[in-house]
Amino acid sequence: MSTIFLASAITVTANRLLETLQFKSPIWLCPSSKIWKVDTSSSSDKNYVTTGGSSSTRESFFRIKKYGNDESTYKLVHYESDSVIKGIGATTGFFGAPILVLNDDNDDKNVFPVKFREVDTSTENVFSKGLRMFPTF
Repeated sequence: MSTIFLASAITVTANRLLETLQFKSPIWLCPSSKIWKVDTSSSSDKNYVTTGGSSSTRESFFRIKKYGNDESTYKLVHYESDSVIKGIGATTGFFGAPILVLNDDNDDKNVFPVKFREVDTSTENVFSKGLRMFPTF
């Protein structure tokens, strides 16, 4: 399982713009970047969240919104425009693997809830201190 990192150590607050979400892995076999983006080029009726994004394009801008009653549970959303907000949900893809897709923001059926926690690292750890995001399936 890959760990998802925020590009910089930030304080997590509801409706905060997450400039870049990216996988941080010492091994990356894909030729594309590790930055998340919304892929609108698919011939499918769904817009998928994939890698290959850029920190300077709107397709890679996400926000977090409070989700549920637990104070540390959030959901990720993508702002297509100021009036169109899409939540990120999970669905089943090829071979039963989960795939992230855009849903209507008020569609909580397939929501992809996450929790943020500060990670205390030592100098022996290869990762710097920052926030990690974990799915709460």
